[in-house]
Amino acid sequence: MPALSAVTGLVRSGNYLKDTYSVGSGQGRRESESRLSRVGWAAAAIVIFSLIAATFFGFRTYGTYRLLQSATQSGVPGTSGIRPWMTIGYVAETYGVAFITLASRLQLSPDTDPKSTLKELADRTSLPRIDYAQRVQRAVADTAPIQKSSASPGWLATLNDSILSLVLTYGYAAFGGTLLLGALGLPLPSGVAVTIAGSLLAQGKLDWGLTFTLGIFASMLGDIGGYFAGRILGPSLLANWGPVLGLSLARQALLAGMLSRWGALTVFLSRTLVSTLSTFISLLAGVSGYSATRFAVLSLVGRSFWMFAYLWLGYTVGTEVEAAASFLRNLSGLLFSLLMLSAAIAILIKGKANRLASQ
Repeated sequence: MPALSAVTGLVRSGNYLKDTYSVGSGQGRRESESRLSRVGWAAAAIVIFSLIAATFFGFRTYGTYRLLQSATQSGVPGTSGIRPWMTIGYVAETYGVAFITLASRLQLSPDTDPKSTLKELADRTSLPRIDYAQRVQRAVADTAPIQKSSASPGWLATLNDSILSLVLTYGYAAFGGTLLLGALGLPLPSGVAVTIAGSLLAQGKLDWGLTFTLGIFASMLGDIGGYFAGRILGPSLLANWGPVLGLSLARQALLAGMLSRWGALTVFLSRTLVSTLSTFISLLAGVSGYSATRFAVLSLVGRSFWMFAYLWLGYTVGTEVEAAASFLRNLSGLLFSLLMLSAAIAILIKGKANRLASQ
């Protein structure tokens, strides 16, 4: 959300470029040039920041994906949580492997300090840290029995088991119902449900075509339901129920501004990168009288991207949703960084075009 706010503010500043630069000569021109310069410097700074952030998140996204993929290929998806910052002793204890056995499989000396981190061990062997973490994954996977420690599971793991049980018991009905109610605004983990469905696709327990079609249909039905609720009930819906739904007046103003300036992009992003805002945007689109046809088309395109991405993630990494959350966070950071970079570059190009036009 902060990234979207920054991009929205940046573009809003960019919309002033033409107006400010068209001010007459003298004091007005000097003020417009000063404002243009400040906007240009701000855009240039965001370009640099976005490049750094995109590089950072790009490497992390690639690394976490490799670990998820190799863990699945090893036959023990649970090892996808192994990271270079962990100590070798912590890995042995967490996965129920005798330290001496793990050290032997990694060709380490028996007197290796259990507090040595995987990245330290990787540096000693001149292997890239991700490659060494994958070696540890394989070593753990080759060791039987493989059991995690008795520590209580995280909330994502518990939620994962509950949704998996529902989908296995009630099949497509549970899957479609979760997505429909989630799109209507109920606090249901739609992303987790789709990821679970992807893992069941990999096991041959669901059909690709039916799952994909049902998922999009249920999500769009919820989106359109929210849109027409806003369209029919109007501003009174937001005035009476907005704060109850978590849509404060400040957030309403921010999202309404985004919808007004970047209508199509806002609707699309709320179905993909920031799907947690989908219900709010649906209501606001209906209240503001946004084109129903355009909204439906953008919802279809956005939900298609979102559905395929989460199904693919579940198909690739299995039911280890807690470990996959790290990959999703890094991927979201990467995409937000690229979005900010694109907006900043667009403002720089627009500013340059305005300067050339004024000469």
